[in-house]
Amino acid sequence: MEKPKKNIEVTRFLNTAIRDGVLNPQAIGQESLSRLRLHILIKEQSLTINLKAPNLSDNVFQRISRQLDVVKKFSQQTASITAENIQLSAKQIDQKIERLTEKDRELNEQIREIKSEVKKLSSRTANPDEYNKATTKLNNANKELSNNRNNIYSHRAMKLVLKEQERQQTKSVRRESVDQSPRRQSVSQVTSEPRQSVAQKLSTPIFST
Repeated sequence: MEKPKKNIEVTRFLNTAIRDGVLNPQAIGQESLSRLRLHILIKEQSLTINLKAPNLSDNVFQRISRQLDVVKKFSQQTASITAENIQLSAKQIDQKIERLTEKDRELNEQIREIKSEVKKLSSRTANPDEYNKATTKLNNANKELSNNRNNIYSHRAMKLVLKEQERQQTKSVRRESVDQSPRRQSVSQVTSEPRQSVAQKLSTPIFST
């Protein structure tokens, strides 16, 4: 039996499916279906969080909305698949979010400085090569900021999915403990005894010879 695909492979598979608007779960392999289901749940929550971000342009809002509609369709399509459990704890996820948030602040500061530099180099007397280098640097910083923000959204989404998984596990444990409790068993025995006595009475001949 093959091992499940790595998370980065599942992410690429899902992103391609979202881009194409079509998901073929079997294409990723039977052993990776639970991991795919987990990624779909996280992606759905992540896009929902992203959609609520402030200052989104109309184009970005429409793009995220379309992606969310596609992922919701994938979620319905894979509803019968049990998702893989998240291995990180809520504390570990919070720590990761803190580090990403700190990086977000640092990137914003860098971008402000680069924008100031680009503005200075935009004059007619400035060196065109220096201006091009600065604008390339700004574009790269903006891309890194966007990726970092998406990473923050993904980890917030992961925390929501983890909370739901823990809720379902707690619910399942409670159900099992109720089913196995002495009170439940004794009630089951009591209700079964009259049935046995009735069965015995019915099996006894009514007339004796």
